[in-house]
Amino acid sequence: AAAGMPRTFLREEETRSADQLRLSTCASSLFCGKALYNLTLLLAVQALVAPLFVGLLRLPVADPGLFAAALLAGGVGLAVASTLIAAIVAQARSSGPLFSVLAFPILLPLLKLSIDATTAATLGEPIGVSLQLALLYDGMVTTAALMLFPVVWNP
Repeated sequence: AAAGMPRTFLREEETRSADQLRLSTCASSLFCGKALYNLTLLLAVQALVAPLFVGLLRLPVADPGLFAAALLAGGVGLAVASTLIAAIVAQARSSGPLFSVLAFPILLPLLKLSIDATTAATLGEPIGVSLQLALLYDGMVTTAALMLFPVVWNP
């Protein structure tokens, strides 16, 4: 995700087609489209990697439904937050390590909550608050991103 997500808006800035996008569509629809693309890409990677990881490590998953929900909650938060950060990074002149520096403090709580939720799913523990907080985090990041994206996208 850290390798591919920063390029979400960089292509438009490099080819100078970002101005046409700004004129042809509203910012929220552009953000939703880019975020859905990133989410689809992440879910495809998760659908491929998670079963391989569980199979190769012979990891017993006590609650597969909770495991899938934890992966989904982590993927949604990662896709939405990364899309907003990629829009910010695309405006910068040198965007090499900038994405990682900006994404780390924003995605760290989501990472911790996702780890706790997947641990509970593999050990068969009660759901606790990890998944609930991850879903709340997703809602908060989505709301903030939809409010901030027009300001970021239309400088």
